[in-house]
Amino acid sequence: MSIYRIYRYVFTRINIQQN
Repeated sequence: MSIYRIYRYVFTRINIQQN
């Protein structure tokens, strides 16, 4: 598990919700 991977997952989720 990588923190970067989790950060990307959360960031992508936020991006999808905003779009």
